[in-house]
Amino acid sequence: MFIDRFPKLREEQVRSVEWKDDPELYDIELQELIGPYALCFVLNPEVEVKVAYYITEIPENQGECIIWTYRDQWVAKLFYEDWTPETGYIEIDIQPPQLMWRKNPDIDQSMTFIESPFGNFEPEPWDIDYTMVWYVDPQFNPSEDKVWVMSCDVLGKQSLGIKEMGFLIPEVEVSLNPDVPYDGVDLDGALPPYWDLAYECAYYLDPSHCGGAEEEVWLVKVKPTYRQTKGWKWLGSITPEPQLIYNDQLGEINFEVDFSNIHFQDFAYENIYYLDRKHLPEASDDVWAVKVKFIDQPEGYTVVGNISPTFTIEFNPDMPDIEFDISMVNQYDMQLDEFDSVLTWYISPNFTKNKRVWLAKKYIKQTGQEKFMGYIRPDINEDYDVFFISYDEPNADENYERLLSKCPAAKRIKGITGILEAHKKAASLAKTSMFYVVDADCYIDNKFEFDFQPSVWDLDCVYVWHSKNPFNSSEYGYGGVKLFPTQLVKEAETWTTDLTTSIGPKLKVIPLVSNETRFNTSSFHTWRSVFREVVKLSFKNDAESQKRMRAWANVNFDADHADWAARAVEDAQSWAMKQKNIKQINDYNFLENYFKKLYPFKNVGHRSSKNTKSNTNN
Repeated sequence: MFIDRFPKLREEQVRSVEWKDDPELYDIELQELIGPYALCFVLNPEVEVKVAYYITEIPENQGECIIWTYRDQWVAKLFYEDWTPETGYIEIDIQPPQLMWRKNPDIDQSMTFIESPFGNFEPEPWDIDYTMVWYVDPQFNPSEDKVWVMSCDVLGKQSLGIKEMGFLIPEVEVSLNPDVPYDGVDLDGALPPYWDLAYECAYYLDPSHCGGAEEEVWLVKVKPTYRQTKGWKWLGSITPEPQLIYNDQLGEINFEVDFSNIHFQDFAYENIYYLDRKHLPEASDDVWAVKVKFIDQPEGYTVVGNISPTFTIEFNPDMPDIEFDISMVNQYDMQLDEFDSVLTWYISPNFTKNKRVWLAKKYIKQTGQEKFMGYIRPDINEDYDVFFISYDEPNADENYERLLSKCPAAKRIKGITGILEAHKKAASLAKTSMFYVVDADCYIDNKFEFDFQPSVWDLDCVYVWHSKNPFNSSEYGYGGVKLFPTQLVKEAETWTTDLTTSIGPKLKVIPLVSNETRFNTSSFHTWRSVFREVVKLSFKNDAESQKRMRAWANVNFDADHADWAARAVEDAQSWAMKQKNIKQINDYNFLENYFKKLYPFKNVGHRSSKNTKSNTNN
């Protein structure tokens, strides 16, 4: 400010001079404190310093003491070094700035405000160069933009810009319905937009608390005090948010409290929910769970009804996509003494390789002690469909009758060209998630049963059982019963040399004999079967395949058509040495023509079927 350019006495110096009801003596003692200065300002410590900002110049003088006053109180004095009372005084009265006011024409012109600046506002000296603006209080302005109410400028000043002065609150009267005992109304949130203050505005109580009343029950209303209203206007509903008190004897338990059915006339009481009796032994006394308070000092209490804790049901995230009947989990009502437990159901061990694998947990507190609740079976087929696939095998009818004696529901698929195509036909007819395949030259073992149950992790696996070889003592998967995942077979588009290893990434061989492979029914059928298997073994370098190859080379010549088995071994080894792609061994027409080429003198003994029609027989 202007006087900062000149020396000033410190406040403590000014206060050190006592007032003795003698103005001249008081001024003499002040002047004596200016010391070596040619002139010095003294500020009244009892007057706000900001008033001194209005001092903008020193008038011409002859060494008089210049006194600036504001509203009959001195603000500042200027003393010269040689001043005496005889030198005299010059008194200057500081005038407050004159203001020019404007009101927003888009605002109700009759609107008045709490602590309105109009008529009693004096700007700070540092604000007089700006246009000072007041806005509608945000409680009355739901829009994102500020809305100005009034502004003022100092006459004779060129405005340098806008100075925001704050918010103004319209003068309104707020009333609560005395017939609705509720202490929790958020009055700040119930104030109407400023443009609705031409009406008597009201919020009504959430109708769920009004017992089906046809007319709204008002809860809070707001009307302006500065004008007559145009009428009544509803602004919406208010849903009470009462205080909820939980029974700490039950521990940290959550309840989903639906208090919407409590009538507003009962807001005067403490509303009590009891723990549902289904969670209590029959001999137990009632236990209160939650108390609902709408006012701080209820008149008494009333019982609303029963309530259950909020439970969590968790399922093992590592489970494959398999259906389980979890009705027992959903329907089980936890007892009071189980509220601190984690109730756990496990998958039946028959489907988990006897491993203990949990399926579902039900709990209130995840940190509770585990309680075993029993086993749940997966919703998968116990009896899988069985299909007998035949093409031109001479003993197919005999072996099918044998299969029906073990499995009367087995279906036959006959005469479809192509191994993959025959299996896809079976998959299309299957009613179960997996299905068995029995080859036409398969003579089922007496001890074999179609009752295998994969684990829940292996329902996408192809299973192969061992079979007995009629020419040697070997027992492995060649010619054995197979179990396929139905969907994987349906989706299969191509395969390599072995269908069991082409359907999916998982193959499991079960070292139990399912049958004897009686493929040695004729010279050609013996040769065809052995030729295909030996070619496949020839393209494998592992020790197990080499062992099986040696077994095929040691043919038991007491078996039927053993000589043709021996020839097939030699023919397959010779053919395989010259081939890079062995898919031809899956083409039965190729095999028949190759046999005729090698042995033109030998009658195949059958007529190749070109029929692709399938028959299904029970």
